[in-house]
Amino acid sequence: MSFRLSALIVLAALLLGGCALSGEPEIAAEMPLPTPVPEITAPDRLPDLAVGAAFYAEHCAECHGDSGAGDGVMVRDGRLRTPPPDFQDPATMRDQTLTGYVRAITEGNVMAGMPPFARYSAEERWAVAAYVYTGWLSPDALARGAEVYATECLSCHGPGGAGDGPEAPEIMPDLSDLRVMSARSDADLYRITYDGAQDSMPAFGSRLSEADLWAVVGYLRSLTVVGAPGFPLMTGELRTQTPVATEVAVQAAATAVQGTAPVATEEVSATAAVTEEVPQPETITVTGHVTNGTAGGAIPVGATLTLHMFDPPEFAESNVQTTLNADGSYTFADVPHQAERSYLVSMEYQDVFFSSAVYTLTDPVGAAINTAVEIFDLTTDPSVVQIEAGVMRVTFGRFGLEVGEVLSFTNTSDRLYLTEEHLTASRRVALRIPLPPGATGLGFEPGLQGSRLFFDEEQGVVIDTQPLRPGSDQIFFSYLIPYTDGAIIEQEFVYPFNGEFHLLIETGQVQFESPLFRSNGERVDMGGSTFDAYLAEVNFAPGEAISYTLTGMPAVVAAAQNAGQSQSGLSPLVLILVIVGLALIGAGGFMFLLRQESGRSTQKTADALLDQIAHLDDQHDQGTLNHDYYQRRRAELKAELAELMRRQDEDAR
Repeated sequence: MSFRLSALIVLAALLLGGCALSGEPEIAAEMPLPTPVPEITAPDRLPDLAVGAAFYAEHCAECHGDSGAGDGVMVRDGRLRTPPPDFQDPATMRDQTLTGYVRAITEGNVMAGMPPFARYSAEERWAVAAYVYTGWLSPDALARGAEVYATECLSCHGPGGAGDGPEAPEIMPDLSDLRVMSARSDADLYRITYDGAQDSMPAFGSRLSEADLWAVVGYLRSLTVVGAPGFPLMTGELRTQTPVATEVAVQAAATAVQGTAPVATEEVSATAAVTEEVPQPETITVTGHVTNGTAGGAIPVGATLTLHMFDPPEFAESNVQTTLNADGSYTFADVPHQAERSYLVSMEYQDVFFSSAVYTLTDPVGAAINTAVEIFDLTTDPSVVQIEAGVMRVTFGRFGLEVGEVLSFTNTSDRLYLTEEHLTASRRVALRIPLPPGATGLGFEPGLQGSRLFFDEEQGVVIDTQPLRPGSDQIFFSYLIPYTDGAIIEQEFVYPFNGEFHLLIETGQVQFESPLFRSNGERVDMGGSTFDAYLAEVNFAPGEAISYTLTGMPAVVAAAQNAGQSQSGLSPLVLILVIVGLALIGAGGFMFLLRQESGRSTQKTADALLDQIAHLDDQHDQGTLNHDYYQRRRAELKAELAELMRRQDEDAR
């Protein structure tokens, strides 16, 4: 199965019901959402590289490239100025642990423009981490590693690495235990193999070449994943096993340990072609439990659960149903099965769809899959929603400000939060995020635009339709703001905001002023650019806003303007962008565009402050602005204006 088809399977599960008809229930969450920083512990199930490849294709390839070489479309078109690391280069991974990669994927790297993926299931995060972590391995390297392991390691470590070989000492590490292996880097395994481990393991540094040492390290990694490692998964058919030659090599070496003459490498390779894979069962059993995460919440005994089954290559879906038992358990018996089929369980509770993670059969012999679905009761009380952190990164392009933003929301209750407001007949609003006036060109994480996240162009608001589960969730988006040589940027928050807001402004482009933000003089390097870092520690009531002023003409904006002037005004592209921007932002944005004229001239800055005060008055008169915030912000703007006029008077002298 190709990576794209595998991606579609997972995507379909994620967007289950995304094309809902009128009256259908809301979708609570595609995957269980963890707490702000989920504990990084190895799962009981080994990471499935097919699941990892699908997740990578949908969420990572745009930056990292289909083959993991750091050459994704965002690198090629210049949006990401510094390429991400090359996952095909073994040196990229050697000093890192798999646990570290899972943590990086979970928490994200906002400084580099990478959003957090904590909202996705542990199974998916471990799967994509393992897929990337083992991407450097080739079939040849795996086959060679298996041969080395068979002749040098198997007698003690055993065929599967469990430490159960015929010559094993009393205490042996279990190299098939994901908890053990995920805490060790490849460099750790190399050093141990090279130097040995005191009396329990000989040193192989003088017996094996460097290439063979790295090959056996790679083979050890294959013992703790399902499927064959290596980025060829992205460009060809998904392999469901490690190379057969590897299995034959181990089997041949096991025979050799028992006293039979070892089989030559050539014979091993020849024998590989006739080795049979483990047959897939015709039917399986899918079991699981429903739990209610709300204190005192009911388990809807007798409720209908649906098992969704997705098959390549046409992404065809079939399903079967069962009912929920009194103890919260459910069973789908005699479920038809075929290779590469994916499974997902869903149910409706309080007019909301809840679903499990996506599962695949990892144990053909056992022919069973154990699943889990967590449900919550609902609340429409907005007081349970808070913003706990935010990051805004500002760069400059031909159009003006290019802004990337991450906000972290917390649901302090043990209920699912969803408002009564309807975006459409079948879709209710969960969160509303006002953007700075003039924002346009919205971009969201792949797969979320139009399915979960929407942009209300008239009001300039991002709308999240996925109910907010207890704990935290992060929303990542980007947008453009027209800019000439100055702007006052404001962003209002409609929920309480108690925490830190980090602002990163591309260094050397503009001057920055704000009574709210402070700088400690630090600069941050990311994406090939340097940024000045500012911090605001906020304790906002609903309706309050961050605000800062930028003045100056960035070089890229000046170059674009000069290019336009050489063609008797704005270039067609810039003109189209301006027209589209005006169409999107409406009257409120027009006030913002007027304020863009503030800049190097003191008079322009004064005009901008006056416009800002007038705009503030209008919002207050219309009843759309918190009164206390209005009074305080108006006083701040007047103080800024007074200080500006004082400096102007001094300059005139």
